[in-house]
Amino acid sequence: MGRNRSEYQQKVSKIKSFIKRFNKIVLLNSLLGYLYQPVNNEIDQFKKTPWVILLLIKWTFIQKKKTIKNEQYLTQNNINTLLKMSHDLSRMIKMPSEYSHHILFFRNIAYQQFIYQQRLSIPEMSRQALLFEANDSYNQKFYELFDIKIKTFIELSFVIVSHFLSDIEYSINLNWFSPLFNKYDKATISNFLKAISVNVEDLETKLNVTNKSKGGNQEYFEQTPFVQFPLIFNGNRYTCINPYIMYRCMEYFIYDSLKDYDAQWFVNSFGNHFEKYLHLGLDYSQVSYFTEDQMVSSLTQGVKVVDYIISEEGCNCFIDAKAVEMSYLGKITDSLEIIQNKVKNSAIKAINQAISLNEYIDKNNGENEGLPKFNSVSYLLVVTYKELYLGNGKTFYDAIASSKIDEIYNLYQDSSIIPLENIFFITIDSFDQLMSLIKNNECSINTILQHAIKNDSDKKTMKFDFSQHISSFSSNIKPPDYLIEKANSILMPLENILNS
Repeated sequence: MGRNRSEYQQKVSKIKSFIKRFNKIVLLNSLLGYLYQPVNNEIDQFKKTPWVILLLIKWTFIQKKKTIKNEQYLTQNNINTLLKMSHDLSRMIKMPSEYSHHILFFRNIAYQQFIYQQRLSIPEMSRQALLFEANDSYNQKFYELFDIKIKTFIELSFVIVSHFLSDIEYSINLNWFSPLFNKYDKATISNFLKAISVNVEDLETKLNVTNKSKGGNQEYFEQTPFVQFPLIFNGNRYTCINPYIMYRCMEYFIYDSLKDYDAQWFVNSFGNHFEKYLHLGLDYSQVSYFTEDQMVSSLTQGVKVVDYIISEEGCNCFIDAKAVEMSYLGKITDSLEIIQNKVKNSAIKAINQAISLNEYIDKNNGENEGLPKFNSVSYLLVVTYKELYLGNGKTFYDAIASSKIDEIYNLYQDSSIIPLENIFFITIDSFDQLMSLIKNNECSINTILQHAIKNDSDKKTMKFDFSQHISSFSSNIKPPDYLIEKANSILMPLENILNS
């Protein structure tokens, strides 16, 4: 049974008080040593609860500490005591039965822990190149921030992850890059390392600046701030806080950095850019589709529109791109009001847009060349840049947004309503996989989405995330060629240099 907030906070206070007894650097090295102790498999590594260990490291540096003349010598027994105290926290958070809906518990767990389970995604890194590399505005802003070009940053990202994929040594120095000194000067590589690292002397300041927690048991579920700077620089070495956190950093660093630099500018700029990226997948899959520009020319004033509609025999699939991610508060909360507020301009808005457009198509069936004919079977895919973890439309309705969706559905005629179970919230990575599945398996989107609906209709087979539907449809899923080709164009020149 979960405990109340005061009991949890009392435990946290005891942990922080215990931490203060020891030298911060010594404790940091000991906790990293624990994380990097050899294990038999990935499950054993996961059992170390790295999200808790990184939270301990955060607490070690973020709290002000009075000067202690005689800091205690850190023993293995001290480490064992600290680990025991921290693991006890898991029994003091809310249990699944204490949530208003089980999906809210799983959302908290997913944001907290999934980043430590997902292996490096080469497609995610390649996608960054396709989205950002050729854009002058993004390059200018990125260079102002880090004194390095986006193209060079991505190339060096591929290089550095190769070390942490294959080597048990969890720290490197500048000379590790020496085989590449003929291609990149030391200053450029130093700028790259500086961008993804924090000097240990600045760690307290950095963690305090990036800290978004207001305390309480919700902090337990936060994604570690080290995803922004997975390397700690000390002496002449860069120590990786955790390989999986390094992977997540490299997969999203450009997006995250530009968004943090100027959120309003980036949101206004990236939305259209992200929408156009979906063209690649749609063209690759060879589906028949309508674009927003085609549709707008055929619509009367007041009718809402989505970005694309795939129209095939048997269904219309509405697709709306929302270049968003869930906010910090939206990830750690179990409040329906907060989650609703965080997705009102993405998930909820997309549902309204799609049904408004479907009703217009229904009422004017076949009268406009820029629109598909009405089909009684309709779907909606809301494609986001990162995970919202909302499940399908029915889960979203039952767990989070029933009143908001009821308001939308009451505006439109029954024949135009897209059934809740036909609505899916998916990431751009799942969208690319979906397009590849259609292309390479020579199947329709209707077939794949019916498979997902059937899965979700049974508690034994229902999925938490759409990516699981894709995996269950086929065991032979490969990234689309445009991502593979981009990765090869980056990797091949680097491989030639290293081999020579």
